Amino acid sequence: MAGNGFRFFLSCDINLPATFKIERLEGKLSARKPPDSADDCTIEEKKPELYVESLLYIDGAPFGLPMRTRLESGGPSYCWNELITLSTKYRDLTANSQLAVTVYDVSCGKDEEVIGGATIHLFNMKKQLKTGKHKLRLWVGEEADGSINTNTPGKVPKEGRGELERLEKLVNKYERGQIQRVDWLDRLAFKAMERIKERESLKNGSSHLYVFIDFCSFEHRIVFQESGANIIIPSTNEVVTVWDPEVGKINPSEHKQLKLARSLNRGIIDKDLKPSITERKSIQRILRYPPTRTLNGVEKQLLWKFRFSLMAEKRALTKFLRCVEWSDIQEAKQALELMSKWETIDVCDALELLSPVFESEEVRAYAVSVLERADDEELQCYLLQLVQALRFERSDKSRLSYFLVERSLCNIDLASFLRWYVAVELREPTNARRFYSTYELLEENMLKFGPSANGDEDGFKLWQSLVRQTELTAQLCSIMKDVRNVRGGTQKKIEKLRQLLSGLLSELTYFDEPIRSPLAPRVLITGIIPSESSIFKSALHPLRLAFRTASGGSCKIIFKKGDDLRQDQLLENLDLHLTPYRVLATGQDEGMLEFIPSKSLAQILSEHRSITSYLQKFYPDEDGPFGITATCLETFIKSCAGYSVITYILGIGDRHLDNLLLQDDGRLFHVDFGFILGRDPKPFPPPMKLCKEMVEAMGGAESQYYTRFKSYCCEAYNILRKSSNLILNLFHLMAGSNIPDIASDPEKGILKLQEKFRLDLDDEESIHFFQDLINESVSALKLVRKSSSSNSKSAVRGRFASAGAIEPLVSMLHSKMPLAAREAALLALLNLAARNQSVFTLEVSARSQTLSAQMYYSFLDSFYANGGFHLWKMVKLDVDKMICHKDLCIKVSLVANKTKIVAAGAVPPLVELLKNLTGNLRELAAAAILSLSSIPSNKPTIAASGAAPLLVQILCSGSVQGKVDAITALYYLSTCEEEPKLALDTKAVPPLIDLLKECKKYSKFAEKTTFLLEIFSASEEGRAAITRVKGGILALVETIEDGSLVSMSHAVGALLSLCQSCRDKYRELILKEGAIPGLLRLTAEGTPTAQDRARTLLDMLRDSPPEERLTSSELERIVYNFAANVDGKDKAVETAKKLLQGIVQKSMDLSLNRTKLRTSPCTSTKT
Repeated sequence: MAGNGFRFFLSCDINLPATFKIERLEGKLSARKPPDSADDCTIEEKKPELYVESLLYIDGAPFGLPMRTRLESGGPSYCWNELITLSTKYRDLTANSQLAVTVYDVSCGKDEEVIGGATIHLFNMKKQLKTGKHKLRLWVGEEADGSINTNTPGKVPKEGRGELERLEKLVNKYERGQIQRVDWLDRLAFKAMERIKERESLKNGSSHLYVFIDFCSFEHRIVFQESGANIIIPSTNEVVTVWDPEVGKINPSEHKQLKLARSLNRGIIDKDLKPSITERKSIQRILRYPPTRTLNGVEKQLLWKFRFSLMAEKRALTKFLRCVEWSDIQEAKQALELMSKWETIDVCDALELLSPVFESEEVRAYAVSVLERADDEELQCYLLQLVQALRFERSDKSRLSYFLVERSLCNIDLASFLRWYVAVELREPTNARRFYSTYELLEENMLKFGPSANGDEDGFKLWQSLVRQTELTAQLCSIMKDVRNVRGGTQKKIEKLRQLLSGLLSELTYFDEPIRSPLAPRVLITGIIPSESSIFKSALHPLRLAFRTASGGSCKIIFKKGDDLRQDQLLENLDLHLTPYRVLATGQDEGMLEFIPSKSLAQILSEHRSITSYLQKFYPDEDGPFGITATCLETFIKSCAGYSVITYILGIGDRHLDNLLLQDDGRLFHVDFGFILGRDPKPFPPPMKLCKEMVEAMGGAESQYYTRFKSYCCEAYNILRKSSNLILNLFHLMAGSNIPDIASDPEKGILKLQEKFRLDLDDEESIHFFQDLINESVSALKLVRKSSSSNSKSAVRGRFASAGAIEPLVSMLHSKMPLAAREAALLALLNLAARNQSVFTLEVSARSQTLSAQMYYSFLDSFYANGGFHLWKMVKLDVDKMICHKDLCIKVSLVANKTKIVAAGAVPPLVELLKNLTGNLRELAAAAILSLSSIPSNKPTIAASGAAPLLVQILCSGSVQGKVDAITALYYLSTCEEEPKLALDTKAVPPLIDLLKECKKYSKFAEKTTFLLEIFSASEEGRAAITRVKGGILALVETIEDGSLVSMSHAVGALLSLCQSCRDKYRELILKEGAIPGLLRLTAEGTPTAQDRARTLLDMLRDSPPEERLTSSELERIVYNFAANVDGKDKAVETAKKLLQGIVQKSMDLSLNRTKLRTSPCTSTKT
């Protein structure tokens, strides 16, 4: 660089080790503690011996080994002047690198005493490397903390710095040459500084300890810069991502032109200027934009030009405020003047003005003034989002917080919910202070309130009743913890719950004073009814609690811990009138839900076979449709339509028959919103969550009731589209929250939500769009239900396979192809393997009951011609036995596609794809391995390919669907009867047990999981892994109690293997988990194999092992060896005799004492 420009080096170019000097310690050491024992030295005997330990931290983690100085005992001024050279080079440092310095004393006592510690960042706020001398204040008695948010900062904060610190900073600049040297003036200045230093030392009394460090200086400043990638991008046929830092930034030329255009027009204002027809159409198009749409320069200029003519259009205000250049004082002033004269906007538009896009305090205050017009019921619908909007305010006590508190003082519902919404956010450290200010403001104002404004209760009593809600939830959390620790099934946990409520925690059955229900604050609850309280059969064991009310009735709630209910709470507060139950999050992983009497569709289908049969039980009508009353069926159809639309718009995932609930009157509703905004653990879910059982209950896809269902769906979709701005604004206000599905990528989530509304279509077009969407979802259901023999798409797959499409697709899986091409080929192969079973049937005449040789060989020709030679095992036909059966039908399933895919060499590239740690390819490859391993002929090839360890990796770190696929694939491979046998890594045991804990014990998934655990229990490493995992044996015991016949058999087999390997080691562990009741039931209700296993295990758990007795010769040998070790072989015989005589005498004395004890009761009675 030329001239007086700033000269610097880049840190990534400095190939030297980081070096610094530990100079000295200043300050008075604190009084020494007395020694712990007489062996320790006393204070007078030894002076402190100090050394300094320094350790480099990079991004909060220690890097390298600690470096120590020599011992220094020349107090009171301890001077080391020792150069420390780290193994890390300057080019390897990050912007968050810190040096942690700790001073130790080793003069007294057995342990090192910490004098104090401090940390210092190696780069300053301007990302420049620190050089020269630095004075670090030690935190007395604490070791240096190298975390990013360190607890031991060595630099004194600005507010704590005095005159001395200011002068020392100037001295550092002087020594670095940043201050011009004037010799005569420098001498005077340094003398004056010495006097100031002495005065400051006397005033402060040297209460602090300081360590001085001198960093290396360079010719120029060192600016932080990471080592960049090679600028030259290698040529490749794959898609390459290029980072462009200017993407998304404002074009400076366009920005300058816009400012100039507005400044020229500012002086000439035509308030009567009207837009032309073309301009009016453009403005109307802009006004229809969703609130998430960003305006470009031309659109902003158009709105600004015709701002005066738009003042009568209330929808235009939010768009106009987006085009204002708020950094321009004159423009901002004019915009605020226009805003005050604008047509008053609606409440939903006011919510948009509270989003993070608008930072002006005047604009946000205007939005609050609009909200003041809303009544309490409407305000309660938006309260959760308004609390989240407090994050975007510029001060802790803002106009919005005062407004919310003021309205809450007159409405106990608002006060209770506001307190809970704010209290939950106090656990988030980033904005805890902001929310605490609102909490404190609410408390202060409620305590001031008198009884006149709130009926019979004054403000103090109201606040205390709200605080007692928190105490109640804390006790419920404690109960849930105790209940979860109970060993055994759900019934045992229910007994423990009722036992706690009736005994140790009996005060919860009758409260000292009524408590306002957290879900319905106007309802006073007086205690819990133990006999009506229960626990749901679920992995998290939520409590179903029945409370007495002050009015003499009861109310039921669900208390759940372990799930973030704020996501459910967000959906319930959208005021879409779809769900009648309340949700309240009382913490980040706990909360309450209103209990609605209902049953899950899974339970209904298990008990009644169909939804129609269930509804017929409660609302029968012989003349009604399907034997149900017309009102009940209409209720069911409408609720299905409403939920189908809302689950589509909000992108609710993980829908299954256990979280679809149905009431007796036909009202269907959804629960458990753990996946929203398009997230779904299942791959390629249908666009609408519509299960086939729901369609069947409407009479099928061709019935008039299904047509009515589609009509209701389209009507509801158009109604919701009209409220799209409100819904988008509510989600936008939640953008700053840490709710999982929103916090991961708020912008992407809101754009997904916006896309679902299809705001580019009019009402008629949207009806056609949604009808196509319904048809697509129903078609997906039909594809699942149709068998391969009747599916036309399967025939197409067969033609593709026979046309030779498999070999080219397999060749595309190799690493030389682009990732996109490999993914497309993999999807195509999965599609070919999905429906590939062709059934060949040989019918025999019932009249003749004979099977001619011609028919038999004709059948075999057809069999071989269609790929039968690929089969792992030929079906051997016993003609003599077959001709004895009537209506004989021989069916042989051909698995041509899957065997052809493996024969084409697909397994090695699939294994390579399993090594891909990121992206969707690994999950798809696992699904392909699962599909191919279901065929016996493919299992040996896949087992020998090394796929099993990679499937175990997916089991440890994959998605939910990936884990399910990996377990199923391992299950198939474990059943291989040919060599090579599959050897499983015990790393799979912890995730297997975790998944077994979470899944339903009677599911097919649990059967496969317990099968694998039974395999692991056959080896010592596997048994050790099962017992090492917390709750491993308990999961198997719970499966024995609640599982299916197959999973119970595998679970008891695993426990039996444990006990047979080492009875003494595992017997107590199994008994401790309460296995006896389940085993007893299994001996009567299980399969024959499970019954035998259960009986064997019960015998091993009950009987004690036979006592092993020593023979006289063995005892003599043991005593002789002991005597020889003590007195030598010469005296061993004599010593052994004495020991044996002593043993015999001791045995006789013990026998005599026992005899006396047995006879003493008889003697005393006679006496």
